[in-house]
Amino acid sequence: MTTLVQPALDTPQTNHWKRFGHWSGEAWRLFRRAPLRFVLLAALPLFVEAIIQAVPRVGIVLSKCLVPVVGMWVLCMIDAKARGDRFAPGAALRAIAERPLHVVAYAAIALVVFAFQLGAAAIVGGVDQAIALATGNVAELHFSRREFALILAGGALPAVLTMFAVPRIALTNDRVVDALGEGLAFLLRNGKPVAVYTLCTLELTALMVAQPLVAIVVLPWFSLIAYTAWRDVAAA
Repeated sequence: MTTLVQPALDTPQTNHWKRFGHWSGEAWRLFRRAPLRFVLLAALPLFVEAIIQAVPRVGIVLSKCLVPVVGMWVLCMIDAKARGDRFAPGAALRAIAERPLHVVAYAAIALVVFAFQLGAAAIVGGVDQAIALATGNVAELHFSRREFALILAGGALPAVLTMFAVPRIALTNDRVVDALGEGLAFLLRNGKPVAVYTLCTLELTALMVAQPLVAIVVLPWFSLIAYTAWRDVAAA
């Protein structure tokens, strides 16, 4: 699957704090085209993750391997809607099936994020707590809400470092190593708006723990920002 390249934006400086405002505005305009469907798409990976994590002991790790496939499928549908009038789930599924190495790379990034979160869990609560989290042993977990928010935020570093690489991996036939390299280059050239995006991501993470219902309202729109940011920087 290829992505339509849009014209570069007419702004005097790409690496500017206000660039994030453009990304979020584009995400909002995209969201308004089909709000209910975007809500359902945002909920789909969470729903699948909840089902898989119900599997005793291996459910957590298994979900980190399988849910990224759903996430990649969702991203392909978002791209189809952004380029046209349809989400085209069938075409998105075929695009994934034709690029198994890209699926593996996409899942590997998700596993790295989870590994960082387990590392944060070990720092906050010790190795035993990290193992309990990895195996889904809820009875042995003793994290407070604040500590759990810190653990989830522990995955922010690898997630942000790959925020521009992930869409290219999901949406193009380019080599994974090229996608990672280009993603880092985009990151360095857009450090200020990415910093704002990172802070907002951390705030949303804390909100998901403290007020999950409020976060669910924001998530469908916010989840589109990384995509619109990539479209923007790739065209600049």
